[in-house]
Amino acid sequence: MQIIIYKFVDGTTNAIEVTDELYLIHLQLVQMEKRNHWRETRRHTSLNYLFENGIDFEDKSADTLAIIIRRKT
Repeated sequence: MQIIIYKFVDGTTNAIEVTDELYLIHLQLVQMEKRNHWRETRRHTSLNYLFENGIDFEDKSADTLAIIIRRKT
């Protein structure tokens, strides 16, 4: 017998004892879920993720020097 531990959003956990066969199925499903996540994130990176890690992009449409000169005149 194996134990599967579920973690809920509110922080609580629940442990369920299952047979070895069901546990192997559970492991396969978890691995499939990870692979799907890897497949999605391999090509797509969230802008929010980049901003949270301090990565920002240059705005090529704004000429900073021209804006400063306009403000001073």
